Amino acid sequence: MREHSRIVFIFPTHWFNITPMMKAWLNDTWGSVGPGVWQGKEMLIVTTAAGGDATYGETGRTGVSLADVFTPMKASALHAGMTWLPPLVFQRASRDQLPEYQRQLVERLKN
Repeated sequence: MREHSRIVFIFPTHWFNITPMMKAWLNDTWGSVGPGVWQGKEMLIVTTAAGGDATYGETGRTGVSLADVFTPMKASALHAGMTWLPPLVFQRASRDQLPEYQRQLVERLKN
């Protein structure tokens, strides 16, 4: 991770949170990589979310946006001196949309 300028976390959103496995990995590694390792790097989250507008956002069932769901990740990034990038979220993902999702992911990673 030391030689990379952007750290990309890819995981499904699970019950309005990161997955338990991702949380365990972060708990084990986040503070153990050494001082200043994250400083100046970018953090990008790429995720899927089963719920669409009917679930997320001010008019959704939860009244919470996906940006709100990732507030702890954003706080961790900023605390570590990272640049927080807006997450790339694929809502209500389906197999027939895979080529478009791949295009969006490649485009986002280029920038």
